[in-house]
Amino acid sequence: SVGPGRGTPSLSAALRRDAMGIDFVRGGGGRVKNKKREIKSENPYLVLLCKLYKFLARRTDSKFNKVIYKRLNMSGRNRPPLSLSKLMKFMDGKDGKIAVVVGA
Repeated sequence: SVGPGRGTPSLSAALRRDAMGIDFVRGGGGRVKNKKREIKSENPYLVLLCKLYKFLARRTDSKFNKVIYKRLNMSGRNRPPLSLSKLMKFMDGKDGKIAVVVGA
C-alpha cells in the first residue's frame, strides 16, 4: 500500500517486508553440500577392510592409511586403474618392500 499522496510505502508494508523469512532455495543455505561417502558394497571383506582403515586413518597420523581408506570408499567408476607395468615402474629400486594396490 502507498502512503498519503507521495508514492512511498507505508509503515505497515515496510514492516511486512522486513518480517519475511530467508529464501533458502535461492540463497543456497539449509542443505548439506558435502555428504561423507560410505561403502555400498555387500562384500563383507571389503566392509571390514573399510572399517579397519577408517579406524587407522582416524587414530594414527599415517597418510598411507588415509589414502587407502579414501580409495576403498571410491566408487568403481572413480577408482583409477593401475597396470602391472606402472606398478613395476613405481617399485623399481625398492627391493624388499611390499606394494599395496587398491584399485581395478
